[in-house]
Amino acid sequence: MDHSNSALHTYLRDLERRAKANRTRQNLPYSRRETSKVLHSEFEVDLDARRLSNWLADEPMSRQAPTPVNEPKLWALVQLWSRWAGESKPARRSLSELLESAQPVRNPVRAPAPPVPAFLLPLLTEQVERGEAWPYVVHDGTGARRPLSAVHVQQQLDESQAADEPTLDRRRGHIEEVLEDPASCHILLESGPGSGKSTLLARLAGHLSAELLNATLAQNACVPVWATAEQLATGPGGVDRELSRLVFGGTEHSERRFVDATEGLLPEGYSWLLLVDGFDEIPMGARNRLAHHLTAIARSEAGHGGRVKIIASCRPLHPVERDRFTENGFLAFTMVPFDHSQLETFAERWFGADSLGRRQVREFLTQVDAAKLRDLMAVPLLAAIAAAVFEAWPGQRLPNNQYALFDQYRTYLTSAKATQREGLFSQMRTHAGRAPWALEAIRFLQDNLDDLLRHVATQTVRNLSESAGHSAESDQRATFNPLAAALEWLRLKVGPRAQTGIPGWGEYVAALLASSGLLVVIEGSMRFLHASFAEFLAAEARAMELPERFDGSSKKWQTFTFEAARLAGRKGRDHRTALIHYAHRHPLAAEALLTWLLQGSPGHQHVAGVLMAEGSPYTPDQLQTFLSALPRLPAASRRVASQMSDPQARAYLKEQVPMPFPADAEADARSPLTDEPWSINKHSVIRHLLNTLGSADKPNTSDYNWLFCSLVCNLEFVPILDRMALIDTLHATASEWAEHVIEHMLDVINSPDASPGNRIQAAETLLDFDSEHLDRVAAVLLQVAADRSNSFDERGAAAEALSELGAPYRDQARRLIDAMAKEPTMHAYQRHELLAYAKLLTSGDRAPRLGYHDS
Repeated sequence: MDHSNSALHTYLRDLERRAKANRTRQNLPYSRRETSKVLHSEFEVDLDARRLSNWLADEPMSRQAPTPVNEPKLWALVQLWSRWAGESKPARRSLSELLESAQPVRNPVRAPAPPVPAFLLPLLTEQVERGEAWPYVVHDGTGARRPLSAVHVQQQLDESQAADEPTLDRRRGHIEEVLEDPASCHILLESGPGSGKSTLLARLAGHLSAELLNATLAQNACVPVWATAEQLATGPGGVDRELSRLVFGGTEHSERRFVDATEGLLPEGYSWLLLVDGFDEIPMGARNRLAHHLTAIARSEAGHGGRVKIIASCRPLHPVERDRFTENGFLAFTMVPFDHSQLETFAERWFGADSLGRRQVREFLTQVDAAKLRDLMAVPLLAAIAAAVFEAWPGQRLPNNQYALFDQYRTYLTSAKATQREGLFSQMRTHAGRAPWALEAIRFLQDNLDDLLRHVATQTVRNLSESAGHSAESDQRATFNPLAAALEWLRLKVGPRAQTGIPGWGEYVAALLASSGLLVVIEGSMRFLHASFAEFLAAEARAMELPERFDGSSKKWQTFTFEAARLAGRKGRDHRTALIHYAHRHPLAAEALLTWLLQGSPGHQHVAGVLMAEGSPYTPDQLQTFLSALPRLPAASRRVASQMSDPQARAYLKEQVPMPFPADAEADARSPLTDEPWSINKHSVIRHLLNTLGSADKPNTSDYNWLFCSLVCNLEFVPILDRMALIDTLHATASEWAEHVIEHMLDVINSPDASPGNRIQAAETLLDFDSEHLDRVAAVLLQVAADRSNSFDERGAAAEALSELGAPYRDQARRLIDAMAKEPTMHAYQRHELLAYAKLLTSGDRAPRLGYHDS
């Protein structure tokens, strides 16, 4: 890079030399990595050693001068090195002058920006408009009172790295800073629901589009192309042509491949920036195809000469899916949650700077603190919902849990659109005339609109979860349309005449669903504005299917709570969320449910803690029982306890003494991985490791990762609930050991020397890691179930596990069970149990475990 002079470089190198020499004389450590560490801890500045080395590189051609946006980091660095050198800190103005002199030489009069090609004007204009619109309904049934750009608080990105990589070298900064780094051409942006991914991409596309239209960029400009993953994956012409259609509209170029059609079209210094939102919200087959296309573009020298950059956003992916991106040049980043200052900034922008707004800001933050909602407010979606609820009911206090917050928000949206809904139903009755069947159909729709909304949500969630398990049906599921699912449900309820006999029936149904504020109509289809809304309603629907009265002796309740107690996998999370809804809908039955859960296994006790943390009614004795059990519970239970606003829980956690690490476990933790039987107290090791990972002062767990892996692999010794917790931990902290477990499980299920019980458990464990081996697992389960030399319990367990793999395998399991029942050696009571189970499979009801129970 050509600079007007190298005064800044010389100044920093000399200052570093003096700082290092003085530290050496004092027998204190010095390194650029140590510098980064102290800058982070003392100045709250993220300046990694890699970037610092780039600033101070010996080779002039590889030297990267700090940009003006990095002036605060540079000032912190100078202060630190001056202190280490034993010198007084210089004047900041002098440093600013050195920084300015180090910038690239520019012409006195800036050359005008190259004109934006005319074919881009419609795309850029549309993206500017979408960059000002809220991605979800938050206020008065539409959006916030102010444009998104006026309220949006930009979050930092934090690079995700493997456990064995040095954390001080990871990149961190705002999206523009990350994109400035030549190594950050392609980004995989992974974060949880509501973390701000979609908002960030919409704002980035709008901001860059506005700069291009206003000709405020002269060089190194990115031309954004924003799209949802669903839009790219389900377009009629495939991913390449869908990108071309977005860029070129209806011209002849829209039928060509994107990288071919766009070659040579942009002025020098410009590059394409593909923004793909919601990669995780499409079925597995479509995800595979889209990932293939995006990584192919990334591999082709970043799209012909380094002129294409890609940002794909999603919820956290399985390590196998993530590796597909990172192995092709993508860097994985996460969204940094709101901190306290960002929440305050958001509140100031939301409520305004006038006297009324300032009073609302103070009251809102006071209520957030009183309800112990600071942790929840780190999620931008929940912060926006809380602000909307606060404004809607200024006389009420904010709720102290996520369930109640969502429920009030939905009530608020429903009331905001009540007049619109009444108008729609009035128009429908006018168009339907006086036909009794038509009026009855409209009356049914009006009385059951909430049920229809829950059905659509359930089908949406089921479509995504099932598609992840069986990619053979991905083409069919990729075209899933919530509106079509709604119309089919109504057809079964009111008959087909409504669809053909009531003018505009489909359009009215779509408008009524959209009036909930939770869905939006797009080009004849519908989608939920946020996946969290669909998950909330689907859990509510599942809770409404449970009996109003809790009965711990009921097989249905036993099965449902058993699934909720599984600590890993989507099924366990869905069942726990449904129990939260049930507890809020039936507060009297919730007390009996809590008592029963607290008397059960550690997994059941964990569920009880989740219910209490989410606002389920409980007694002081029930809370004390849960807190007393904490030392024996998984790490997730301690995190749940820390989220409770109850003073009893906070006092207990404050006074609790950390559990000591068993001496024999520490010795074994230094040993190589082995399949030999354990000589240590397995359960105490599991409890300690899980609790350690859940504590605020946890040590570095890299030394223990092999131990976690071994505990999961040792199927005979580890209880199912503890194993599920360990699987969750391996996914989060040690992906390389997770891959080792997968290989080990494959060896077990394919080994004829392994016991049938171990092969079944290995198969189920394998699916908790990865659905890629679904067909192989199904074949093994079928083999175990069909082998007459195995016991009845073992064969039944295999058949039951096969039936739970999804619709394609349920019929196979039913036919297998029918064949088992006809075997002449089968006892009468066994035959009766098999036939009863087959009947339940045929009806679609959830069947209890067939003669087999996990320990």
